[in-house]
Amino acid sequence: MTLQLSVSNRKALVFPIMCNGYLNIDPATDSAGQRTGLFAHDGAFTIQAIITPYDINGQGWRLTNDNNPVDISGNLYSIKTTPAIQDKEGTKTNFQDHIYFTNSGRNRYNHEMVIFYNNNVALTLTNATTQNQNQPAEYKINFYVYDGAVSSLSTSSAVITAANQFVGSINIRRDNDDEHDPTPFHGKSDISRYRRTNVQVYAHTSGAATFTVTGTAAHFFFEKQNIYVVPRSGGQTVTSIGTVTSVTDTSSSTVTLNTAPQVSGSNVDLNDYILLTDTLKEAPYLINTFHIAATYDPMTGNQKIFLNGRQVASTVNSDKVHFEFSNDASYIGQIPSVQTGGLGSSIGESPYNGTNTQFMGELHEFAITDQFQTNFSNTSTLVPNYRSTLLYYRFEEANL
Repeated sequence: MTLQLSVSNRKALVFPIMCNGYLNIDPATDSAGQRTGLFAHDGAFTIQAIITPYDINGQGWRLTNDNNPVDISGNLYSIKTTPAIQDKEGTKTNFQDHIYFTNSGRNRYNHEMVIFYNNNVALTLTNATTQNQNQPAEYKINFYVYDGAVSSLSTSSAVITAANQFVGSINIRRDNDDEHDPTPFHGKSDISRYRRTNVQVYAHTSGAATFTVTGTAAHFFFEKQNIYVVPRSGGQTVTSIGTVTSVTDTSSSTVTLNTAPQVSGSNVDLNDYILLTDTLKEAPYLINTFHIAATYDPMTGNQKIFLNGRQVASTVNSDKVHFEFSNDASYIGQIPSVQTGGLGSSIGESPYNGTNTQFMGELHEFAITDQFQTNFSNTSTLVPNYRSTLLYYRFEEANL
């Protein structure tokens, strides 16, 4: 017997980079005219979502030193990656991404993306990175419950992360000069984990955090960049010597680290070492899906977060009391207006301006059920028990 396999593109509700969109879930109204949020449910619940987050960092580039930023400023034609310049570069108000993210002192590095919001419950992602050169966004998961008091739970670090590009010879070019070795450095235990710089240390004094290089330092170093060394005399033991805190612009060649470089606990002269940096990073999450679940039991106060079926954060709410969803509207994608009470001042900025909590990515499925759940038999699709389902959206209709 001959079998024929048919497949279709996976569909989703798409929130493009720098958009302004959301779903509004209005509360029901009973026969007496009373508003009831999420069908007046009280007690335990579980929120599940299958998502594909987008990269809000982009690939930052320097106007000062990049005459031709093509291929190093992110994909300018993609809805999945923010086109971006380097932090503090140029006049921010001239660039759409800085206008979009910067408001009341907040920026892309503490941007909180709302997956679901109710005045008493919220599930969000927060960017956990601190710079955007060779650094796609990485996300922590946050779960808030208002149960008489706000109980906030977050993963201790980013759980949706970027990855090093371990193979290939892609090379960032600066001012049309090839100033990095196009072949990743091959160490004994970390094959292609590091990238060798074709830069010669011109002067450095042991015990000093500042050194100079031949050429323009700003062409191949940037703030918050990790720097590693291997002995110039031979050997492949890689040692981290700190991060860059400042680089003098224009034609100067001065680099300052956060600490004096040491190897095996002793100060070293960088003239005796080869300088390495991280290999190019990419965001594989752009083409993957993630199952996120958040569950709460008001009887015990147990509050947990799961990623792809694995528990990644847990706490016990000591202020537990009777829980119920707020009778106000709920939202998927952002908080579009000022909220008061409950979690009204716990997420993003206050007052909300309609984009500062914007989720950017793809929402494939979303469900809320009326039970405390810690086991998930399937993380590639949601299979909620319909008797327990309060809300279920599926955005993956096949091609017509």
